Amino acid sequence: MKRVSNATPAGPSRPIGNIVLRVESYDGDAVCEDCHPGVISGTVMGGQLDGRRIDAWTRITPTNSSVSTVADLQDETSMVRTSPGGYLALENLRVDGGRFTAQWINKMGDPGADLRAGIPMQVSPSIGADGSVRQFRSNGATIYNGFLMHMGGSEQTSELGAMRETLAAAMKCSGAAALAVVLQTEQGVSRKTLSALRGWSDGEPAPVDEALQRFFAVNPVSKFRQVYEAGGVIDVIPMEVVKVGSKVAESMDLGLRSAIPLKSFQTGGLGARIEGTLRRLDSPDAARLEAAFLAQAHPNAKSAFASIGWKGVWNCDVERFFSNMGITLPRVARYGFAVSTAVLKPYGADPSAGSFLAKARTMSAAVPRNAVPTPSDPKAVSRFHATISRAVAHALEVLPDGPDSSVSPGIGIDNVAEHAKKAPSGPESAKRVEGVFREVNDRIEPEDGGHLDF
Repeated sequence: MKRVSNATPAGPSRPIGNIVLRVESYDGDAVCEDCHPGVISGTVMGGQLDGRRIDAWTRITPTNSSVSTVADLQDETSMVRTSPGGYLALENLRVDGGRFTAQWINKMGDPGADLRAGIPMQVSPSIGADGSVRQFRSNGATIYNGFLMHMGGSEQTSELGAMRETLAAAMKCSGAAALAVVLQTEQGVSRKTLSALRGWSDGEPAPVDEALQRFFAVNPVSKFRQVYEAGGVIDVIPMEVVKVGSKVAESMDLGLRSAIPLKSFQTGGLGARIEGTLRRLDSPDAARLEAAFLAQAHPNAKSAFASIGWKGVWNCDVERFFSNMGITLPRVARYGFAVSTAVLKPYGADPSAGSFLAKARTMSAAVPRNAVPTPSDPKAVSRFHATISRAVAHALEVLPDGPDSSVSPGIGIDNVAEHAKKAPSGPESAKRVEGVFREVNDRIEPEDGGHLDF
């Protein structure tokens, strides 16, 4: 007897995005209006639906006639066969009247796959010491690195000894760490994200003590001590750094998305954030800002804008335009962190050989590393978007035909985000606090690479 979906769609459908599903069972005979035959039952791994059990159908669209069906997923001879207990990537999931439908399905892994579920992750080209993109010798493909933040193991520290101890433990366990330096000022929360990599020595993981010495040589202990004395806190987040496999990297260079969709880890730069804000404003206001930008833009920027709008404009051109109005924008690198679920595979039978990143799916938009929420900065991502929105609003006020011709030079970096849990306790003034914060070293992310600061 065929199973028929009895969900009654009510109201507009709601987009969920991408998910990874741990398969529990299939019903190949099930039918549902406007969907391919068969339904998948399973539990979501990571993202906004993490841990929820759902029944997922594949809706019929003009572009997915070749999508893997439930029959394909159960076929012993099929490359996409995924037995119960295995993992599937469902793209463009929507919920409509309680019924979940996906546009596309790809296999993520068999039962027992080494899964990293629902964590902030960045995938970006590996940049050599000379600033050039590194390549595999075997096939000439770009070498991509994956940076996986394990938020479940993060620790908030309020003194140097605890920070050093937690950092050493993260290096020993995961090989690297991200450090979110968070300070409360009169303007709100200031944040800088650093990274510490254990590295290698003579073909083996470097001694932790050696790695710590290298990190503190670049980031002096005295600066961290000043941060704590000024009332700041530092979150230490264990982080894995893994390479993408050479064959997967080759597919990424070709623009294929089945293993790792590289564009999902791109932020779109400042232009994309400005465009997103303008879409929520009245058309006349958007047109007014666009006209003001084009009136002073470089010919190359005008050409890029004419082609694809704000998204095509370089960060430096956007920054220059807002800077001329006394507005400072946050820095946005090309690649950022997105909540993701990933699969790692071993290089060989020997566990000591390590693992490589084989597949990944994002479940949120990519944001700069300073916008990744941490224990002491839980509203980092909302602050980031609010900062852009306020910058656009103030720009509209500053323009000649706007309501106001004056604006504070600080606009664009102040915020109303939730403060860090530890309140300022040191004697430093807000001005000195900002000075200490700026002196914590952190190499600038190049726009073409967008890797972390190592």
